[in-house]
Amino acid sequence: DTYKVLVTAGAIQSDSFADATAAYAALDANDGNVAAKVSVANVDELNEKLGTKQLVQMSNNIDAGKDIVMANGAVLDGSGYKLNKTSDVDPSVNAGVKTVGGTIKNIEVTGVSVQDGAKTRGFRAVYATNGLSGDLVIDNATLSGTYALNITGASTEYTLTVKNSKLYGWTSYAPLAGAKFENVTFGKAEGYHNLKPQADTVLNECNFDSGFVMDTGAEGVTITLNKCKVNGTTVTAAKFESLFAVEPDIVTKNCTIVVDGETVAFN
Repeated sequence: DTYKVLVTAGAIQSDSFADATAAYAALDANDGNVAAKVSVANVDELNEKLGTKQLVQMSNNIDAGKDIVMANGAVLDGSGYKLNKTSDVDPSVNAGVKTVGGTIKNIEVTGVSVQDGAKTRGFRAVYATNGLSGDLVIDNATLSGTYALNITGASTEYTLTVKNSKLYGWTSYAPLAGAKFENVTFGKAEGYHNLKPQADTVLNECNFDSGFVMDTGAEGVTITLNKCKVNGTTVTAAKFESLFAVEPDIVTKNCTIVVDGETVAFN
């Protein structure tokens, strides 16, 4: 509408967006509010700006000793840099980026396990602790940890989209409106290489490492794979059980797995 066009023009002029498409993307990612486009160089600046729903660009690699917390609708653009979690002031929740929705892109997120008393807390590169409050988009990111991506708590109104990314470790999410992965590489970190979806999931042109665990988290889920490969071998309905480690057997076999249009007939 006319009002939205006028706001977008202002965004291009005042916030230095490259073009109208970039400005509209900022509007969409921020519920219709134009986010200030800011550059940050350390963890405190990053938290301050992401907490006020801004479009934030990293200007260098950042080592963090505490969680990065995004407000719903914020945009974290790593600009090709790395966010590395070196320690944690609160070891009970050991995360890189805590989010409830928004966009995370052009970034590498790494970290280490930490001790919480007698317990070892695995690192979660991207973590939604109580579900989502908006759609979550991850684009051109490399996420590594015990969990590359972990969403707990049902969020059945919102979606997860991951594209052009690499996920090393466990990828797990509670019920969502849907999840889509496009051109994503899944691999091992901290001894884990698992996908545990509790929502209908589409995987387009994704690549998995050898022995990858398809660990469906809920019965009745539909997982659709299109043009995917495991260690270079094309996935077919007939080869699904031989290419993936299917765990737990009984749950996954009570789900619907579709490969290039053909439903898997489990043995």
